[in-house]
Amino acid sequence: MSNYKDPDKVINVLVEGYDPFDARELERENISIVEADSDGNMIIRVHGLNVKVKVLNENFQKGSYTIRLNGKTFICKTETNLDLLIKELGFNQVKKSKEKEIYAPMPGMVLDVQVENGETVDKDQILLTLEAMKMENIIKAPNNGHIEQVHIKRGDKVEKNQLLITME
Repeated sequence: MSNYKDPDKVINVLVEGYDPFDARELERENISIVEADSDGNMIIRVHGLNVKVKVLNENFQKGSYTIRLNGKTFICKTETNLDLLIKELGFNQVKKSKEKEIYAPMPGMVLDVQVENGETVDKDQILLTLEAMKMENIIKAPNNGHIEQVHIKRGDKVEKNQLLITME
């Protein structure tokens, strides 16, 4: 984990249409900002030559930028040490839910069931309300689908990991 000591340091730069490059290579270049204004206009000196740059759009949190360099527009994405660690650990993977069975996340009592067998549901639609430890917990559909079978009814006491609803 020693590679991740400075999580905010930009490591990779990906420019749409070009091969990615290691941002640390820029540290060895003779680059300086000659002037900059609050509108995103800059003049950058690279190896003794002045280059006009305008930042058209930036999203610092996502590390994405759209810049115009000498009249040509580039879409850039930066990766920090933290981004690389997140990618390495697989936390950036979007899970495509294909769950067909809904289980009780904890023991409790069914307060309300809002779907019936054969009903079509949308992702994140409320399926039921489960009371556990004096708190109401809303159970939502993990994906679009059809309710194959509702295995519980209002007032039922359920155990953790008990099958509540089967979807198809």
